[in-house]
Amino acid sequence: MKAKTTTSKKNDTTTSRTQINIDDYIEQIRNYALANFEKYPSRVYQKLEKGISEIASVLTGEAEFINIINAGRMNHGKSSLLNSLMDSDIFKVNDVRETVENRRELFKKNIYFTDTPGLEAADTDDKEAYSVYSRANFIFYVHTLRIGELHREEIANLQRIRNLFSEKYFRDHLAIVLTFAESYEPDEISSIKSKIEKSLLNELGLDRIKIFLVSNLRYRNGIRETNEMKRTALIKNSGIVELRDFILNNSTVWQSENLELKSAQFEDYQKKLTAIAESLKKSIDNQKIVIEKILKGVGEASARIHKRNKELALAVKKLETAKKSLAEINVY
Repeated sequence: MKAKTTTSKKNDTTTSRTQINIDDYIEQIRNYALANFEKYPSRVYQKLEKGISEIASVLTGEAEFINIINAGRMNHGKSSLLNSLMDSDIFKVNDVRETVENRRELFKKNIYFTDTPGLEAADTDDKEAYSVYSRANFIFYVHTLRIGELHREEIANLQRIRNLFSEKYFRDHLAIVLTFAESYEPDEISSIKSKIEKSLLNELGLDRIKIFLVSNLRYRNGIRETNEMKRTALIKNSGIVELRDFILNNSTVWQSENLELKSAQFEDYQKKLTAIAESLKKSIDNQKIVIEKILKGVGEASARIHKRNKELALAVKKLETAKKSLAEINVY
């Protein structure tokens, strides 16, 4: 029932019930219902009612938290980005495949970052990453400037993520983060950025998507710099502070959206459970109809037999009368 997302014990303020994969939970209820409704219909309906209550509790709990999810391919700087934003090294960073499951860490009060596996690295990594995207209040799609414009596979990744949301929600809750800004001159970055904007519009129909430029290297060097002027310049030019401010400034908006979003999700899940109940009721009603037809057939057959028996008894009586009359004739 629990998703694979790992959460640091030090930063974990969520309850275990907020980790429920609701779709899997509903499937468990469906299987239970199908296996037991014939023998224990009352228990099945109790299970359905309990499921609705528990899902409401889960969604209420999730509504308290803001989930910022990173997405993108391996070695594009996803984990390093979150480490810079958090001023820590809590997320693993390496040139080899390191992140193989979603990891969720507390950034600020009620705001969580989730580091996801790099897409296209392995099928299991993709499945793990996509399992958490639908819970995002905001998605940062991380792309390294080192490979230039968005590749075909990345466009496909974004399309698949978009399918998890409504068109408007995806458009308003996605930003592209371009990493390794320190490696390129402003005119080179401007050219790559222009190509990315063109790809987003032509391939995905997305315009006015916010694009951030960051340099994790500049930020880390700035943190270690002892010269105050150089330190300030490096941190400012890293883009990390701008991105951090964007998150904090929008957190109130995302928080207010959460309750409305979770309410809509609850209605959807409630409909699914209600559909299970209606399906079971229909199955029971259909069985009753079949039984009633059988009983009606038995009754009609019994009536026919009873009528035939009466006719037979009458025929026997007539035969006995005829025999008696014939005997009297023979006597004379």
